[in-house]
Amino acid sequence: MLQQVTKFLKQIDIYGQSVQLSFQKKNSFNTVFGGFISFTVLCSFLVGCWFFGKELYFKENPQVIMQERSVNSPKRVDVRPDNLIIMMGISDNNSNFFNDPTIFSVNAVQLTQISVKDPTTGQQTIQLVNNPKTIKQCSMRDVQIPDLVDFFQNLNYTALYCFDSQKNEVYFEGDFNQKQFSQLFVYFQKCQNSTSSQIICKSQEEIDKSLLLTKLSIFISDHIIDPLNFENPVSNKANTLYSSTSSQFPQEASLFLTNYYIDTDAGVFYQQMKEQQTFAFASYEVAPLFGDPNVLMKINIRLQKLKENYMKRQYLKLADVVAQIGGLLKILIIIGALFSDPFQKLQYFKAVIDEIYQFQSSNNNVRLIPKKQQQYSIDQQNEENRVSMKILKKDLKLKKKDQLKLFEYMPKPTINDESIQKDINTLQNDSFSVQTNQQQKHKKFSQTQNISMNNKKQIKKLKQIQQELKHKDESDMAKEAYEGLCNILNKKKISKIDENLVKFIDAEFLQQILCSKQSQQQEENEQSNISQMLNSRSFSIQNMQVSFKKEIDFQNHSTGKNQSKFFKKNSINQFTNQQSYFLDSPKNERQNYTQIQNEILEDTQNLQDLTSSNFINYNDSSYIPNIQTIKKNDNLKFIVPNKENQSR
Repeated sequence: MLQQVTKFLKQIDIYGQSVQLSFQKKNSFNTVFGGFISFTVLCSFLVGCWFFGKELYFKENPQVIMQERSVNSPKRVDVRPDNLIIMMGISDNNSNFFNDPTIFSVNAVQLTQISVKDPTTGQQTIQLVNNPKTIKQCSMRDVQIPDLVDFFQNLNYTALYCFDSQKNEVYFEGDFNQKQFSQLFVYFQKCQNSTSSQIICKSQEEIDKSLLLTKLSIFISDHIIDPLNFENPVSNKANTLYSSTSSQFPQEASLFLTNYYIDTDAGVFYQQMKEQQTFAFASYEVAPLFGDPNVLMKINIRLQKLKENYMKRQYLKLADVVAQIGGLLKILIIIGALFSDPFQKLQYFKAVIDEIYQFQSSNNNVRLIPKKQQQYSIDQQNEENRVSMKILKKDLKLKKKDQLKLFEYMPKPTINDESIQKDINTLQNDSFSVQTNQQQKHKKFSQTQNISMNNKKQIKKLKQIQQELKHKDESDMAKEAYEGLCNILNKKKISKIDENLVKFIDAEFLQQILCSKQSQQQEENEQSNISQMLNSRSFSIQNMQVSFKKEIDFQNHSTGKNQSKFFKKNSINQFTNQQSYFLDSPKNERQNYTQIQNEILEDTQNLQDLTSSNFINYNDSSYIPNIQTIKKNDNLKFIVPNKENQSR
């Protein structure tokens, strides 16, 4: 689970360090911390998208512009049960409404301004005309606004007075000195007896006493503007107005209303204007009334002068939402970068250094490189080691071939003494038995070395080369010896065995070669040491043979007894030196070699008589073979020895 979360955070990391070259097969370096910051930015961005998307869909937060604009002639407002409800009444000191016609009466007049043409002068004149309006007791039929039914039902509406809009229109509009102007007046008057009325009023004292402490109550429907309500910004509310009056101090109340215009831009992609018109209560003023003692209360209802209210609502469009979301995303990315960039760079540099230098972790003690790369490095190193060993083995094989070719062609000592030949014949059987024992011991020695696979293969190759050399004629042997000598001389480093072989041919020739190779030996000292270590094992058997031949050829043959002792001494020393080769071998191998060495020493003791009498006096010029024919010159030639001398 933790690995999946880590992988997810790295995949959504938008703060990855840019890499000019691909690092870990990626163009950016991602971290868990950067992924966490990216996840936080993503969540904040989604919250912002949800916020702006909700505002675009539900239209809950418009841009509102409100103003009072000037107007010369305000638009008409009708008093109707479904538009504007007005209820009026007189209450006593205890707020109890009463409508006793013997105490007071209610009359309404609509004052309208009209333009009249004078027939004599022909000019237009303005006149104010009073149009009486019918006032009646209120009922629920005068309330047709559903939102206000509950409010007016709770009133004592039967004791209140309303306009009878069913018989004639009741409205107010415009302003004075305009083409259209109209206002309403409502009069609450004391009762007066007249011939035109059948109502008999109470006495003046009773009327004054009843109206001494009274209150005028006006209940009017009003509109509340809510700009946050997209579907219905205009809601209906009821408003209550109170004022005190008295029969001794009559009052005049002025009720002002104003028109309200609402423009709504509800378009999503482009502008789509929708206009609504309504009215709202503006102000209420009360002032003393002078001039008519029979009037208890005078009410003036009209529109506010010279101004009206205007509101414009503008909602977000898709282009605005995209711009705001883009700005929000940029801000979030910048804030996230300020937090994550230092940590991201630190982790990036650490990862690059670990990848280059392959530091080891202190916690897990493992190399901070991929497993596939580790396996590839191990396989590559093994392949390089295998190729190196193959090259070394091939070089050793070539060295052995060159040495055997040169050694095979060297002249062998010949025996001319007939007495010695007879002794050889008598001891032929003994020597054959000794040779058989030596071959058996040599087989045991080879079996001991078969523990190492490389030594076994090398011994097998040596035997094959020796068998091939036995079947070759003298001319082929000379060519191969020449080729082997050239290969030896072309080496950068001449081994001890090669040096002894060349020294046996010509000491001066060897000195010239050593001088030319001295400078190269200093530069390649390390490689020569490795080569000597590898050659010591591969040429162990050949060293023994060459040592025997060397001792035979260079001994002083004046006395057979001294020669025998010298040969015995040097043979023992030679085997003792060869024993050091096996000190690093396993215990069983060293035991087998010790046993074989003892047997060979016994056989050597039996051959002392034969060797003491069979050495040749090399001071005699007749026995000196053509071993000085190999010289260093421009055209190096290898002269084949005379067959007669070879047969002798």
